Amino acid sequence: MGYEAHLYELASGGHGYGRDYKERAGSQVLGFQFLKSKIG
Repeated sequence: MGYEAHLYELASGGHGYGRDYKERAGSQVLGFQFLKSKIG
């Protein structure tokens, strides 16, 4: 359909946000950086 696809998987894998708070925070920062780059 011509849309870009983006995927990021944590090194720890699984179904959660991360194994500890540091990894969760890092994951959220990546998400916010992505949104900022796409919508400003």
